[in-house]
Amino acid sequence: MNLLAKSAIGKGTGTKFLREGGEEKAYSLPYPIKGVKDLAYSGIAKRYGKYAHIKITVSALLLLEDSYDASIFEERREEDFDFDVLDEEDETGEGYIVEGASIDLDELSIRLMASSLPIKVLRPGSKLPEGKGIFVVGEEKEAEEEVEEKIDHRWDRLNKIDL
Repeated sequence: MNLLAKSAIGKGTGTKFLREGGEEKAYSLPYPIKGVKDLAYSGIAKRYGKYAHIKITVSALLLLEDSYDASIFEERREEDFDFDVLDEEDETGEGYIVEGASIDLDELSIRLMASSLPIKVLRPGSKLPEGKGIFVVGEEKEAEEEVEEKIDHRWDRLNKIDL
């Protein structure tokens, strides 16, 4: 746990922070992250009125769950993030809301890494099953399918009744 007190975030030059690495186990990890073997980050936080602006570079060796076969694999990722931290929601609705007097940089870094992952994570070399995939259906094909859907022809008589 590496806390940055909101009151310590300075205006102008800002407040620099750094973590040089190490394993992180303290948090409930968001899917598909199953573990963090090495977490490092560096950045700067600057105060602007009611919010703080943070620029951070996060590097982590993540244990990820493959979305197709549920196997666990390691992947080294490095990402840059640039965002605002707010105490409460404002009129713009942009930024991360962090309540309390301090910001947990470890937890924030892990959540940022999770948000940068694709929706479906696949380990390198993972093969998806073969299939037809997605294709565009033309109007003619749709008309043919509608005709084929009429199974019970007894309902046709109701269409001929004038009300």
